[in-house]
Amino acid sequence: VAPALNIPQADLTLAEAVDILSDFSIEHQPKSIFAPHTFGLTDYSEQRIYIFRHDPTDRRGTVIHELLHVYYKRRLIDPGEMHVLAEEKRIYHELFPGTKNVVERSHE
Repeated sequence: VAPALNIPQADLTLAEAVDILSDFSIEHQPKSIFAPHTFGLTDYSEQRIYIFRHDPTDRRGTVIHELLHVYYKRRLIDPGEMHVLAEEKRIYHELFPGTKNVVERSHE
């Protein structure tokens, strides 16, 4: 998958999220032993999304973030981490208006 120059805004609908989650399982882990500063990880070979944080804001943001990775990969687009982070923040605030800001994070 090559990096995209003109990256489209994600249209991550409820139907798209359900479709992704019908193919991928979500597993909550206390912490990643491989990347201690990582909030989440998508394992495409196992079709599993790992969530490594327990704070509700972090969990919600991380689920959105990992769904975005799958969303773009299904379209053969590599948006880069900065774009995914920006889209995560945009979608988070659309879904949860008035909540505190999404924690600054480093996803792998």
